[in-house]
Amino acid sequence: MMNLMKAQVIRSFGDPDVFSYEEIEIPVIKPDEVLVKVAATTFNPADNGARKGLFGELISVNPYKILGLDLSGVIEEVGAEVTDYKFGNKVFANLNIRDPGSYAEFIALKAKDLCLAPANLTLKEAGVLPLASLTAFQGLYELGDLKEGQRVLINGAGGGVGSFAVQMAKHTGAYVIGVGSDKSIDVIKRVNPDQMINYQGENITETLKEKVDLVLNLARLSNENMLKMISLIKPNGKFVSSTGIPDQTFENKDNISLLALNTKRGGERLKKIKELVENGAISPIITKTYSLKDIPEVHKMAEEGLLHGKISIIVNESIASLTGK
Repeated sequence: MMNLMKAQVIRSFGDPDVFSYEEIEIPVIKPDEVLVKVAATTFNPADNGARKGLFGELISVNPYKILGLDLSGVIEEVGAEVTDYKFGNKVFANLNIRDPGSYAEFIALKAKDLCLAPANLTLKEAGVLPLASLTAFQGLYELGDLKEGQRVLINGAGGGVGSFAVQMAKHTGAYVIGVGSDKSIDVIKRVNPDQMINYQGENITETLKEKVDLVLNLARLSNENMLKMISLIKPNGKFVSSTGIPDQTFENKDNISLLALNTKRGGERLKKIKELVENGAISPIITKTYSLKDIPEVHKMAEEGLLHGKISIIVNESIASLTGK
C-alpha cells in the first residue's frame, strides 16, 4: 500500500492559483538523508520568484515542484549512513531551492543540512528562523564585520530578515537604526532599535545626525536611492545589500565597500543561530499564522505587500507546539 502525504504542489509556473493541494507519495530517503515530519514552515520572497519561474533551469515542475525553503519538524526515519541524528529529534533546516521543499507533510533531506531545534522555542517558532536569521547573520557579521560600539542602519528593519538583524546588532552592542514604512513600524517597535526612522514620514538623510559604519539594505531600491544610502556611511564603511548593489559608475571617494548578500546554507551555520536563540539574543516575531491549505492565499498577500515580519505556516498541528528539548 502506498504511503501518502498532503502537499501543495505546482505543475506549471504562474500566479498563486497554480498551487494544487494534493495527496502524493511520501519520499523514500537515501542513506545520507533523514525523513522529517514537517511541523512548520514560512514564506520567503524567493518562494514567489520560484513559483513565477524566475530561477530558470534551477527549478523544474516536471512532474511537479514542492516549494518552501524553511522547516522545523521531527525526524521519522534515519538513513543508514547518518550518525548525528536519531528518530524523534526535533530539527530545523534551510533548504536548497533546487530540492523538494517544505510545503508538504514530510520531506527527505541531507542530514548535513539539519540542526537540532533551539531548546527554548516551539517548532512553530523554529520554522520561521532559518533563511531569515542566516541572512541577517551573514549580512551583519560575515560581510559587514559588525563590532561593538559601531553604528548600523538596517533598511527594511520590519521585514523577516530585518527583525532578526536588529536583535543581533543590539546583542553585539552596536547602535542600531531601524528604517521602515508605516506598515512595518509596529514590527520594528517590537525589536526595539536605538532609533527608528519611518521613511514615509521622515527624510532619512535629514533625520540621521551622524554617519554609520554599516548599512544593511534589505529592501528593493533604485540605483539613485542606493547612492543616497551610501552617502550615509563613514569613510571605509560597508554597504551590504540583499537586493543588489549600485552600478560602479559613481565616484566612490570614501572607499565604501559594496557587498552583495547571497545567503549560504548548512547545519554548521544554523548552530550559530541556535546558540543566539538559546542565549536569549534573538527570538522570532511571528505576525500571523496560517495552515498548509492557506499557501495560495499567503502568496497572494505577499504579492499585494500585505505580509510583514515573519508568518508561520503550520503543516502538522500535532507537533507544532513541541519545544526543541
